[in-house]
Amino acid sequence: MSKSTESTNWYSVKVRNNYEAIVKDRIVMEMERLNMDTKVIIPMERICFAKNGKKVFKEKILYPGYIFVETLQVSKLMSIVRETTGATGILKSKESGQATPLRQNEVDRMIIANVAVQAPVSEELFVIGEKLLIIDGAFKDFKGDVSSIDFTKGKVKVGVSIFGKITHVELGFDEVTKA
Repeated sequence: MSKSTESTNWYSVKVRNNYEAIVKDRIVMEMERLNMDTKVIIPMERICFAKNGKKVFKEKILYPGYIFVETLQVSKLMSIVRETTGATGILKSKESGQATPLRQNEVDRMIIANVAVQAPVSEELFVIGEKLLIIDGAFKDFKGDVSSIDFTKGKVKVGVSIFGKITHVELGFDEVTKA
């Protein structure tokens, strides 16, 4: 990064839907051309689902329509964004009209999500549509199908049949096993 990382801030850049990667590449290329130290990310999450009986992983953008840029020179960033096709602007304060930097807790959450996607994924994970047996808790010995998976929280949502009606229950990875 730069010599003084204390004064760098993260900014949200609004982009047209499905243009996130294109705008990111253009901003990075223009910033490198101007010899500006910067970091641009598109926070993603990895989704696992079953397709033709096999586990398939897909990356999904956490904040569609936004990319995030860390820089010292927000005025140059604003100029680059204005000239970039697919970028619609930087989030600004309603009162002052100035570019609004993100709060540190927002940045931390975003970076953690981005790092989690890059981590290797174990083959022992559950997939959407897979049958699971609940081995702990109030629904012990019930079977159900996986409806969603949250890798960051270590939780899985299972659709369990109770009195003929499907009820979705959120459980920890340690509370279920493959049926």
